[in-house]
Amino acid sequence: MHLLFKLFILLHLFQTYLCSCYFSVELQGEFLMQSVATGSRVQYSKVNITSDAIPIWGSCHRHIGSNVLLIDSLNGGSCIRCFNIKLRSKNILQVHTEGLDKCYTKEEAAESTCLVEGSLNKYKEIILYKIKGIEEEIAPKAYCPINGKYKFKYSINDGTQQKMECSSMTSVLDDCPIPGGNSSALNLRFQGCSFKDHEIRYECLGDWEGPNNQRYLALMDNRFYGEQRPQFRCALYQEDKITGIIHMALSSDSTCITDLQSATSGFETYTLSSVGFGDWNQENFNSPCRFPLWSEGEWEHIRITDNSILYRDHTTFQTLFIHCIQSYVGDNERYLVYSQNACGEDTYSCIWIKQRGLNVLEFQLGATRSKDFNNSLCSNANFVDNIWVTQGRLEQLSDSPCPLMGEYTGFIPNETRLCAKLSSDEESPELMYYSVSDCMLGEIYEERRYRCLGQWNEGGLTYTYTQRKDINLYECFVGKIISSNEIYIKEAGEHCERGIDPLKLGMKLMKKNTQKDINTYFVPKSPTTFWYSSKIPVSPTKPWKTITAPPRQSGEPKNVPHLLFVVFVVCSLQFIFTIHHW
Repeated sequence: MHLLFKLFILLHLFQTYLCSCYFSVELQGEFLMQSVATGSRVQYSKVNITSDAIPIWGSCHRHIGSNVLLIDSLNGGSCIRCFNIKLRSKNILQVHTEGLDKCYTKEEAAESTCLVEGSLNKYKEIILYKIKGIEEEIAPKAYCPINGKYKFKYSINDGTQQKMECSSMTSVLDDCPIPGGNSSALNLRFQGCSFKDHEIRYECLGDWEGPNNQRYLALMDNRFYGEQRPQFRCALYQEDKITGIIHMALSSDSTCITDLQSATSGFETYTLSSVGFGDWNQENFNSPCRFPLWSEGEWEHIRITDNSILYRDHTTFQTLFIHCIQSYVGDNERYLVYSQNACGEDTYSCIWIKQRGLNVLEFQLGATRSKDFNNSLCSNANFVDNIWVTQGRLEQLSDSPCPLMGEYTGFIPNETRLCAKLSSDEESPELMYYSVSDCMLGEIYEERRYRCLGQWNEGGLTYTYTQRKDINLYECFVGKIISSNEIYIKEAGEHCERGIDPLKLGMKLMKKNTQKDINTYFVPKSPTTFWYSSKIPVSPTKPWKTITAPPRQSGEPKNVPHLLFVVFVVCSLQFIFTIHHW
């Protein structure tokens, strides 16, 4: 008994110091961080986030809710700090910490400095701007939330003059694409100001919720090219719902704090007034055509109200204003529409809208568009087979139970040492949990929490559209249910991609019948914190690349879990031999 007790203590210590702590795939990549700011001169440092470390700050030690403890032991000893890391857009991470100049040798002391919501003023804020992904790919472009054409006033608070530099509405802003470019940028043309006329182009990197119904907007200044001015800018903006006026203010550097108080008070301030659109065909507005009542409301990228749709296209980065002209004869899902983009280009086309679940719709815009009204725009030939835009409802969500109940387990395809687990929560059937772990050691590589928004059957397959709760993204899964005890499942991308056969490419999962295992081992009945995506597994398989993630960087050990197990066995044997002689 004495021997077993000591072995238990050894195992506990081993697990304590070698516990799993990893960063989600969405957080990984290469970023730039403002390191020095002197006046208008800003310098940047590179920050790499790997599967289990942020090398310049330390190795991932333990997650505490939305906080994480990092241990830096490069300079001898242990330096422990607490960081709060939030994904604000695909290209932007917001980090809060007590300070990079402070660290602790005791874990409890570092934990006491972790961010508590509502007390941001006590913490240092760091904005990380992504420049490359984990496979060295360039960071993706982002949709600009300020779209259309505007006249604007402008002022800069640099102390050079007292009056507003652009006091009249003579300058112009738009997000229209330039030749050879796209519309994921804001084009500003300063005219009639107290300085020489010139142009600025800000690439949009993402926007997120700010204080008091304002929103933050991250921008990249294309004029940088080695100059000392800030390459990245942060702004606050807000639209007056009555007048349509947009107020926007920028900080003086690459943080979201310096000289930035609100959308109307900052280092640089803009007042934007929309110039409207070109001449709409008024005959189109006399139509009694209405979109289906069930579709009305706010969705991810579209807003449907009665006879109009506002579509924020995150693929082409343009905004379309769509007006219903008439429903297509013989089909209550297709509608002839008149549309205009934010730059005034207008066409006739057809939109096909299908209800897929309680909180899910899909739509297609016809491939052919015309300057003239034409009934044939809604014909079958004008739609590409099974290529849809999938959308989840943002407001007044109805509870939609996930298609699976209980706990299912299986192996990652072509990698039998990686185990997968999928489970639903009896008390909250709209929630689904997923994890990937090492089958032998139990080391967890991936943990995710989903809310099911809706599911439907098509072609003998079940499609389930979900909202990932830990980082607020939307994902689709396609499955084949063989029986109540056996299923095959495969990721189907952001827009429920068709043509994927889960029997050939997916993962086989079998149901476990012991409810005790679900409650005690997999997930508590009432989770108190979000789950985190974690370590990049050693040998991922392509069918599950977005969940199990890409391989390690070159030079890293390829069998770390197994190596650790060997070390543990050796140490255990040595320990047994030692205590045998006590």
